[in-house]
Amino acid sequence: MNNSNSAIIVNSGVDFNLEFSEVSGCNSTWDEITLESGSTMRFNNSTIKDANIGINSLPGSELISLRFIIEDCHRGVKANNSLFTYGGNNFSISRIFNCDLGIDLDNMTNTTNIAGLFILDCNRGIECNNASLVLSGSTMENLSQHGLFIN
Repeated sequence: MNNSNSAIIVNSGVDFNLEFSEVSGCNSTWDEITLESGSTMRFNNSTIKDANIGINSLPGSELISLRFIIEDCHRGVKANNSLFTYGGNNFSISRIFNCDLGIDLDNMTNTTNIAGLFILDCNRGIECNNASLVLSGSTMENLSQHGLFIN
């Protein structure tokens, strides 16, 4: 991707798998991967770099992830009234680093379970607004503002 308006849009009814891949901005920032209502994305063993929002999971979409890296993004994962399933464990290498905000959960209807995630060198780790979160076996280091904000 080489344009700040570049994006990947996953339409309703599409099951998108990003596995053993890297999506980056070719020395510039690109916009986001957008999951529209009714779409599903499996994000496994892959890297997203240089995005405004790594993955923007819109209401009614589903994001399933395991062992990933998100780096140098404004926001790593933004989930609004969607289903976000993170299947990591303490032995995985999943990490979000050098982002303004690691994970932004807003108006989530189901509890989001996150285990074994490493958030490093971000301004803010995880923010929850009207969302239930179970966080276990995870590490947040070198955050300039806060690790976890729940509203």
